[in-house]
Amino acid sequence: MIKINLCITDIPEAAVKTSEKNGKNYVELILNTRKTVSEKGDTHVLYISQSKVERENGVDKIYVGGGKETIFENKPIEAPVPTEYIISKIKK
Repeated sequence: MIKINLCITDIPEAAVKTSEKNGKNYVELILNTRKTVSEKGDTHVLYISQSKVERENGVDKIYVGGGKETIFENKPIEAPVPTEYIISKIKK
């Protein structure tokens, strides 16, 4: 699990895109692993997605947050019981 902090005020208006389908506003973000852990313990960095042209031209990334990964102890996950199986047992 990665808990992230997003600074909404750092998102430029030009990065916000409105969907033609539902009229909602979206921002395409990249969550990437940091090379070193920050002083606050962040293991990830969050920035606005760039176009291929922006990346090729060395345009600076716009950082809008960070995150910290938490790894829980390895416990086996039990598979859920299929609904069909439960219904078949109830009908008997």
